[in-house]
Amino acid sequence: MNKRSIAAGLAGSVAAALLVAAPAATAASSTKAVVCTAGSTSVTWKNVTEPWVVTHAKRVVHPGTGSTRVLVTVPQIAFVKASVTGGGAPATVIGSLARKTGLALAPSGAQTPRKAVVTWSPTRSGSYVLYAGTRRVHGSYVARTCNAHGTAITTKSGSATSWTTPLSTGVVLCGAITVPPGGLAAKARSRYC
Repeated sequence: MNKRSIAAGLAGSVAAALLVAAPAATAASSTKAVVCTAGSTSVTWKNVTEPWVVTHAKRVVHPGTGSTRVLVTVPQIAFVKASVTGGGAPATVIGSLARKTGLALAPSGAQTPRKAVVTWSPTRSGSYVLYAGTRRVHGSYVARTCNAHGTAITTKSGSATSWTTPLSTGVVLCGAITVPPGGLAAKARSRYC
């Protein structure tokens, strides 16, 4: 056998070996361990707060003549807007915050309305505060999302704010009448009476 035939034979053998080895290498690189449920997201929370915020208020003086039930439009004095920062999916993050707190929360982008209507039935003379408000819910989150194959987790962190919907409304008489401490009525009276 001459040198040219030997060289051709070696080249063919190497090519054949490469063809056999290539599929095995490709299969090995595409096989990864499943580490999570494909497409799932888990959100954990810390520093969650839920303070009452008076968003609408109007002070009215009643002379004590009659106690007609009326609907009063109360102007906005503050607002709360729902938002998510940090790159987490807004619907997923706000939904998780709602489950965490057990409260019905507005979706990201929603803002408390500009006007509120309060039912007023005065029973005695005096100054009243007609009010509306909400809980401003805020917290920091870490969202862990599994990829479509269940082989990797992406982590995003940020903060979220929302508010309880619908608004809570009420009327409080300025003066000695006791109201539950820490609630919306107490906050409206202490600030606007």
